Amino acid sequence: MTLSNFIKKHRKDACLTQKEAVELLGYKNSQFLSNLEIGHRKPPVEVLKRMCKVYKVSEDEMLEQYVEQARIEAEKSARRKWEKHFGRRGEAQVQVQAPVMRAPEVSPSL
Repeated sequence: MTLSNFIKKHRKDACLTQKEAVELLGYKNSQFLSNLEIGHRKPPVEVLKRMCKVYKVSEDEMLEQYVEQARIEAEKSARRKWEKHFGRRGEAQVQVQAPVMRAPEVSPSL
C-alpha cells in the first residue's frame, strides 16, 4: 500500500472528511490533504506525526509506511538511472566505434 493510500484509509477509518481532518491537522485548505492522498505531494514528517494522533495510528505503523514509500521511490529512481545507462537488459548504451581499417601503405618501386 502506498503512503498516500495509507493516509486516506486511516482518515476514513477515523470517520473524518478531508475538511474535518485538515482542520484538526491545523490547516485551512483541504486541497493540501487531497494532494497528499492522491500522491501529488509528499507529506512532511511533522504532518505524519500529527496524523498519528488525529487518525489514532501508531507512530511505528506510520514510520513503516513512510520508510516503505521511501524504499519504493529510491528503487524506482535507481532503476531509471540504470536503464538510462545500460538499457533494460543490462546492455551498455554506450556507442563503440569500430576500428578504422586503412589500406596498407605501398612503397614505391624503384
